[in-house]
Amino acid sequence: VNGTKDCVQALIDHPNVKAVTFVGSSPVAKIVSDRCHSLNKRCTALGGAKNHLIALPDCDVEGTAQDV
Repeated sequence: VNGTKDCVQALIDHPNVKAVTFVGSSPVAKIVSDRCHSLNKRCTALGGAKNHLIALPDCDVEGTAQDV
């Protein structure tokens, strides 16, 4: 979700949200992490990170490694 601080906090605060994963800038990762911590929600906040890759067990490892 791309949005303002208020939008992000509203999503984190929603009672149906049990955990949050964030990838983006370090300042925003800190905001997300602090908000989740204050609400005792699980959180993975990767600041300064981008372009993540998930390689599933059935992937072509050699082909995937060349694309990374």
